[in-house]
Amino acid sequence: MATEPSEPSECEADEDTPSSVANQTLDSLSLNLPPGKVVTPMLRHIEAGMESVKPLPRRAACLTMAVMAEGCAEHIRTKYLKQFIQYVLKGIQDEVAIVRNAALFALGQFSEHLQVTIFCLFGHV
Repeated sequence: MATEPSEPSECEADEDTPSSVANQTLDSLSLNLPPGKVVTPMLRHIEAGMESVKPLPRRAACLTMAVMAEGCAEHIRTKYLKQFIQYVLKGIQDEVAIVRNAALFALGQFSEHLQVTIFCLFGHV
């Protein structure tokens, strides 16, 4: 997820990039493992990524939160939502476009999979 994004050529459009494979794998883990086994280990990577001076780890942290939103919705809602919202808001204000885009994607995923709770926090968003 923290690999250099590239512009796909016509030949590469259907190929799996390291970032897309990582996202697909994390999505599968999120949907099929107990949420605590996914979110808790990823939390330290999210925290480190959001504090990085480099944009790719910040982007990866936002994508990680976005991908986990569906399969780990209840776990995130009850234990990590306020923290994740703070990270997403930080990402939305990032100076680098790829980080902002990833943070906005995460916010969209949160609004889809954490509907009731996200609207209660709407004043912060």
